[in-house]
Amino acid sequence: MKMGKRTLVAMTSLIVFAAGCSAGGGTGAPNGQQDDNGTSKPAEPPREPVELTLHGTMSGFTEEFMKTHFGTFIEKKFPHVKLKYLPTMVVAGAARTTATYLAAGEKFDIITAPSGSTPGSVLENGLQLELSPYIKKYGFDLNAIEPSAVEIQRRFADGGVYGIPFTANTLVLFYNKDLFSRFGVPLPTSSTTWDELQEAVKKLSRTEAGVSYRGLTATYWHMMLLNQKSVPGQDPKTFKAQYTNDAYKKETEFLTRFFQIPGNNWTTTPSIAQMVDSFVKGTSAMYVGLDNTWQLYKFPKELNWDMIRLPERKDAPGTGPQTYPNYMYVTNMSENKDIAFQVIASLASEEFQTYYAKQGYLPIMKNNSNFLKQYGADVPELAGKNKDIIWPKLASPTEVTKFQSLDLKYQQQLFADIVTGAKDINTALRDAAEAHDKDIAAQLSK
Repeated sequence: MKMGKRTLVAMTSLIVFAAGCSAGGGTGAPNGQQDDNGTSKPAEPPREPVELTLHGTMSGFTEEFMKTHFGTFIEKKFPHVKLKYLPTMVVAGAARTTATYLAAGEKFDIITAPSGSTPGSVLENGLQLELSPYIKKYGFDLNAIEPSAVEIQRRFADGGVYGIPFTANTLVLFYNKDLFSRFGVPLPTSSTTWDELQEAVKKLSRTEAGVSYRGLTATYWHMMLLNQKSVPGQDPKTFKAQYTNDAYKKETEFLTRFFQIPGNNWTTTPSIAQMVDSFVKGTSAMYVGLDNTWQLYKFPKELNWDMIRLPERKDAPGTGPQTYPNYMYVTNMSENKDIAFQVIASLASEEFQTYYAKQGYLPIMKNNSNFLKQYGADVPELAGKNKDIIWPKLASPTEVTKFQSLDLKYQQQLFADIVTGAKDINTALRDAAEAHDKDIAAQLSK
């Protein structure tokens, strides 16, 4: 569903008015316009050109990707704005990340980061800016946004807001139709259970003609972070690890069982790149990943794939995974904070959300049914694909703390220890919890 008409008109009017008043804009009317007394007004002077530096923290957000997917929209809506892109990437063997850019003296006006990466990229670098004054100044309607995306920000900012979401992500199950057909296994459907999926993994994990095929690969840390039971890895108040409690142990057992199946097991620590590459290259029958994986990793045309929403959990009936919003942040080092805010606010407008949904991205709006109807409409790669990929009910978001990056580090370590057989589950959980808490204590003592 769309935003309320009056809300949309009011928000759009305020943003347009504010854009005219900032970055050198005047308040006069264009040539030919008259005031209430019939007196001609001078033409509005052109706004001074502004360059905004936009840093993308996700590895898939290349300069080309950012320019195509939202940069062109921004520069068309704000003709006086020119974007400079600083993507996260590897050049000549050297990583270019948030930290390396900052060390080199770069300044960001805007940072884009998902909720899980926000602590490591924004908070730990002290780049956050409280946006509540700008939200009030420009009449931005937070009530139009999907509530859990706003709640995540409230937790980051102790009741305030640091970032504006521009798209939602969810976990989906991608599958290779050809491998299911070749090995005589029925295709998964929206009613497939996790137990049925486990049986399919057993049948699909095999070696044929010298080629090893896996039944399932996954972005396993996203599965941990966005689990359907809302089980946290950290205590949000003490920041201590929760790995040894019963709920987290059960969640770990649930996830790691798929990667201990013969033929689908790992003898060395698996990377997320290995997991997705296996699916992209046609040697993994299924892959659990974020819904935009097909775009970020450019699934080849010859890959006969489709996707369904994540299977239902018996212990969480009718509930999908947690949402994983992508946010735009104005940094406190920006010298153009007002126009930077107006830019990121425009990405939560009905205009952009409609455009983005057609490009194959999930809307961030609370009332999203009309946007979802247009999902993927302008993307040839999604023609004929299943688009019913988001659960009507999503799991409640677990609290993402400022030390989230440490939580993810040790969650990945314990996962690797278990699936490679380096440690039994109890030892892996205990060792990870002890190392995590020691690391947290060192951080808190600084």
